[in-house]
Amino acid sequence: MTGFFDHVFVLTRRGMRDLIRVPAAFLPSMMVPLFFYLIYSAGIGPLAGRVGVGGLGNYHGVVLATILFLATTNGSSAAGFSVVRDIDSGYFDKLMLTRATAPALIVGRLCADGIRAAAATSAILLVGVFTGAGLAAGPAGFVAIIALTTGWAIAWSGVALTIALRTGSLDAVQLAFFVGFPMVFLSPAFGPRNLLGGWMSTLSSWNPVTYLIEGARHLILVGWDTEIWLRGVLAILLVGAVTLTLASRALAGRVSTSR
Repeated sequence: MTGFFDHVFVLTRRGMRDLIRVPAAFLPSMMVPLFFYLIYSAGIGPLAGRVGVGGLGNYHGVVLATILFLATTNGSSAAGFSVVRDIDSGYFDKLMLTRATAPALIVGRLCADGIRAAAATSAILLVGVFTGAGLAAGPAGFVAIIALTTGWAIAWSGVALTIALRTGSLDAVQLAFFVGFPMVFLSPAFGPRNLLGGWMSTLSSWNPVTYLIEGARHLILVGWDTEIWLRGVLAILLVGAVTLTLASRALAGRVSTSR
């Protein structure tokens, strides 16, 4: 077990160095969502305030919760891109010849992606707090929200990792983005779920991102609610159980074919 954690630490450190050496791979996942936050809150906010969207007076907080998971979902494809670069350069084959176990290869990559997501969403949340969104749950709420975004980043990275390990193609990894982006907007992204109707209401109730956004939004606008927050945690665990299992099987398949 000591060896496993040592391997995970080294691989995580390598992943973090990649982010420092290539900031262009990290900054868009933070700057683009911040741009959307400012546009949505400034553009839709005054109108929503006039009509009183779902009784939520502070529309900055409504949008901020959505933007946090938009940033996390879209940025999670970074794990897949890194793996494809390693495969193309031949470095991934060298990693498989080391003493590092297959789980360590996955966990190390996911830890780096989780740290990246925590840093990006912390910055976005701080900007939101200081531009009027507020944070009713206080410091504990800040930690709880970052826990949700980090957990979701790790869970959703399993999709990009699976595609990367199966195909070794940068173009194919972009499928993770084209799946994740609609998931955010097929949720109560711009208002409470009870205002949705028809097929949108049905889809949002089955969408795991719905419970993540609702958990963060409640912490921002209302305050602490353990039950609502735990729904988000459960969504992460269910999705992660599927995506990380698929990623593990994809890695096992790549290892077996390379021997």
